[in-house]
Amino acid sequence: MYQKLVNETFQSMWFMPVRDSKEAMASRLLQRVMNVTDVVAACRDTGFEWLEQLLDNVLLFVLVIFNRWLYVMEHMSFVVREQKQVVMFIGSYC
Repeated sequence: MYQKLVNETFQSMWFMPVRDSKEAMASRLLQRVMNVTDVVAACRDTGFEWLEQLLDNVLLFVLVIFNRWLYVMEHMSFVVREQKQVVMFIGSYC
């Protein structure tokens, strides 16, 4: 239970988009890099297993989102192709 909470917390701290002004965004991104570096350095003592699992979960999430995007794009191209055929059919009778 705690491991899931820790994973979700680090995912949101490290991998969520930053929506600030450019100056604030640069500062927040630098702080994120420093936090990641500190956590990775601390893992030397406790082991890297949970960090590996965290990164696996993040990559899995990215792959799921990417696959959903591909699915939508494939279906959108099908819809556009069908719409073109309908327009061409109607245009042939005008």
